[in-house]
Amino acid sequence: MQAKWTSLGLATCCCVASVLGVSPSLAQGLEVIFLPHSDYAAGVNPWSVAIGDLNGDARQDLVVANTGSGTASVYLGNGDGSFGLKTDFPVGSTPLAVAIGDFNADSKPDVVAANYVASATVSVLLGNGDGTLAAKSDFATGNSPSHVAIADFNGDSRPDLVTTSYQASGYVSVLLGAAAGNFGSPTNLAAGSRPLWVAVADLNADGKLDLVTANSSSANVSVLLGNGDGTFAPQKQFPAATGARSVAIGDLDGDGIPDLAVANQTTATVTIHVGDGTGEFNPGAAYPTGSDPRSIAIGDFNLDGRLDLVVSNFGSSTVTVYLGYGNGTFASGVTFSTLANPVTVAVADLNGDGKPDLATANASGSISVLLNLTSTGSPTNVSLTTSPNPSFEGETVTLTAKVSPSDATGSVTFFEGPTPLGVSPLVGDSASLAIGTLFKGSHLLQAVYGGDSFYAASASPTVTQVVNRPPPTLVGVRDVPNDQGGRVFVTWRYLLDQPGATIITRYRIWRRVPPAQAMMAGPRSGEGALSAVDPIGAVRMLWRRSPAGRAEETFWEAIAELPAANLISYGYTAATTQDSMAGSNPYTAFFVQALTSSSNPFDFYNSAPDSGYSVDNLAPPVPAPFVATYLGNANSLHWGTSRAPDLREFRLHRGTSPDFTPGPGNLVVATRDTGYVDAPGAVYYKLAAVDLHGNLSRYALVSPEAPTAALASLVRVEAGAKRVRLTWYAAGNPGLAATVYRRALVGDWVALASLVADGSGYIRYEDTAISEGTRYGYRLGIMDGGVEAFAGETWVTAERPAFALLGARPNPARAGAFSVAFVLADDGPAVLEVLDVGGRRLVGREVGALGPGPHALNLGADRRLPPGIYLVRLRQGGIERVVRAAVID
Repeated sequence: MQAKWTSLGLATCCCVASVLGVSPSLAQGLEVIFLPHSDYAAGVNPWSVAIGDLNGDARQDLVVANTGSGTASVYLGNGDGSFGLKTDFPVGSTPLAVAIGDFNADSKPDVVAANYVASATVSVLLGNGDGTLAAKSDFATGNSPSHVAIADFNGDSRPDLVTTSYQASGYVSVLLGAAAGNFGSPTNLAAGSRPLWVAVADLNADGKLDLVTANSSSANVSVLLGNGDGTFAPQKQFPAATGARSVAIGDLDGDGIPDLAVANQTTATVTIHVGDGTGEFNPGAAYPTGSDPRSIAIGDFNLDGRLDLVVSNFGSSTVTVYLGYGNGTFASGVTFSTLANPVTVAVADLNGDGKPDLATANASGSISVLLNLTSTGSPTNVSLTTSPNPSFEGETVTLTAKVSPSDATGSVTFFEGPTPLGVSPLVGDSASLAIGTLFKGSHLLQAVYGGDSFYAASASPTVTQVVNRPPPTLVGVRDVPNDQGGRVFVTWRYLLDQPGATIITRYRIWRRVPPAQAMMAGPRSGEGALSAVDPIGAVRMLWRRSPAGRAEETFWEAIAELPAANLISYGYTAATTQDSMAGSNPYTAFFVQALTSSSNPFDFYNSAPDSGYSVDNLAPPVPAPFVATYLGNANSLHWGTSRAPDLREFRLHRGTSPDFTPGPGNLVVATRDTGYVDAPGAVYYKLAAVDLHGNLSRYALVSPEAPTAALASLVRVEAGAKRVRLTWYAAGNPGLAATVYRRALVGDWVALASLVADGSGYIRYEDTAISEGTRYGYRLGIMDGGVEAFAGETWVTAERPAFALLGARPNPARAGAFSVAFVLADDGPAVLEVLDVGGRRLVGREVGALGPGPHALNLGADRRLPPGIYLVRLRQGGIERVVRAAVID
């Protein structure tokens, strides 16, 4: 069976190898666990790995032959299954195999490499006992040495060498050891065609070491029985499968007689050859491997006392473990991932826990180490769940492992690929770990139970955790306080917008617009047409599902962009498509688009939409001045015009005491006029301004005791760059004589002119002797009882009003009419018009006579406008402004 894993960087995930389809009696103990492989960089095209203690610290070290760089790399072990950085030592050209032995009897391990190309040598590097190696000494072999093994073939207690020669007429070369780590000339012995591997053992129980070669081209193995003096009997061949590449020797059926296991490259099989004790072998079973098997090794991987097999699969980048039943047969292979293209697999206890571990030399440029976690005891099962799944980057994911039986104790280690994420103790039958560091992509997660004194270790199947990049979170769309309405504050945040981690470069704000407005904005695009290159002002059509389940189109306008700045949250003040009205608050929807630096125009992340409404919550100013004149036949009341651009009306209330409460019962009049004549009487009046949104100003109070009349009150002032116009009202005093005074910020009051109130009591003055940008004060001097009293003081700046078309109120409007607020820069000719979307003029007014400053004019009263979209245009002095207005039923 195949346990599939996906590489993440230089690592893959581990799995538990549980044998399936086996009878209960044979299945006992047939479980093996390898932790995720750890990986280390090697030289160019590493081909072979050997294991030994090179520095005498009782910790296993690794030696790797790098065929492409002509070096042997030494990795010193840390004793826990990890290794330090490599140290390279030169050997001959294209070393295909490496082995470790003590060649000079100094109890310091030495290294030998078989050099395949050109030199036809082995390189011997004597060890210094500290993990370093002396310079190489080369010894001749037969042509094309592809493998090397070490043994004492002549009984002189000196290690000898044997190499395979990868030739059509293949042979092995025996080099007998001499003093000081030297070797004699090779003796060549015939083998099969193109032998790639040689193994050594006493195959016939005569106390003399024998040879077995795997012959890749002749599809057989050659057995050469040793004579004990360094010579060998002629080969005897036994059939194997096509592409026999590697052979391992061990007692696979428990009868005390060596058997053979052969990895066959072409047929992708392992074949078993059962020994009879005389050096003869009978064919046994065959088992499928992964793609392109290259080497085979033997060990008891599940600690049941029965030998197992492991094969490196070059083509599938895996190793396959075959658990033995002890009778010469094996369970189906279980596959574990390595890095790409493992050639040679070696077996040893790399972390000192008494369990055989694996190391592979991977031709892609690395070595992989797989530590054995198998333990004895009653079997257990582990399951793993993750929540939430899928999740977002930065979101906490909880991993929960459940172990059965439920009385198991100990801890669970959680892994992503080869990386331990954390260890959690079992609480009951569960252990959990919360992690928040998973990035976008698919992550293979696994839980490994370490076992206890009674229960065996086990591992869960892998769980694929899908992590997506989160969208921005639209926090809210709220009204902007203390304004005239028409604006909302859109706020959002983005989890990934933080220093060192952000991929976001900017944010685009989209606003939903009514279909009629979208039609006026220009071409629209189809569903899914949003892109990172949409310009500001673009209108796009998107589909949504209505509450009734119908598909309906919505229109969205890109209104602004803000740069990403690693802020906790962001905000933008946006205009709404409709303003609030008394008793109605139309909503406007928005969403935020997080844009990346990617060249892919569709690499962006949209928030969910949210909506809000704007409210004009700014009350109009208190009407001022407010003047009451109590006469015998009438009470005459006057007040100044309001500066509020959205004024609806003034409300005048009457009461019998100064602390009366204004209400519907004492309302005298609601009007846009600035005066009212009431019946005579000693009563009190309160006056307030109300805007179109129902906001009510504070009340101004006049009374018989304090009519705020004095002798004259300022009721209007218009300041421009060339003139200042002032109007005072002298209640009940037509023909009143007065002097107008002016002063600048520096200097004294200067009399400008003598004035007389007209028949209505108004005193008007226009000052043209002014300098633009200068601030002036004005007041009236009135003789009263022989003493000059001053009244109606005001200060203005002589400056040109900013020409502006402030917009229609309300918008949209009902009943076919609306008020337009605007500001004229001077008293030159000016035209205010209403056009349909085709540009036809429907309403036009000459408004230049109103003079500079703010004004409001009601349009549509004379000609009721049908429902639709209109353009309101203001022109003066070659400048024009245009706004949109809507009329609805």
